[in-house]
Amino acid sequence: MSYPKGVIINNIVSDIKSKDYEKIYADIIGFKTPYEIGIKGDEDSGFRPDIICEKEDEINLFSIETNIDKRVTKKDIRRWKLFRIFAKANNGTLFLAGTKYNLSIIEKTLDPLPQNVKFIHLL
Repeated sequence: MSYPKGVIINNIVSDIKSKDYEKIYADIIGFKTPYEIGIKGDEDSGFRPDIICEKEDEINLFSIETNIDKRVTKKDIRRWKLFRIFAKANNGTLFLAGTKYNLSIIEKTLDPLPQNVKFIHLL
């Protein structure tokens, strides 16, 4: 069974609200929209994560990946690379959330898995 992306984002935000984040940006009602992450000067390179959490000198990014069916696209790889680099530059982690099936496809694509990428398994 697959849940709508908004429900998943809401559940993750509910969980991370208990942590000491100073700012949470989320693509749901009641929160500011996450800002775009990209390469300075390249107008076509920006992507918005589903959730951004900031505290002190740490920024964590969350990307909900429920549409990965059979293979990962080059655009997905580029998006995750930008998110991962941004998170690493800000002492953070990129969290990829998806079903066990979605995440197994992503894991094969990102083999070896970068240190600052973690998976959130959705039931």
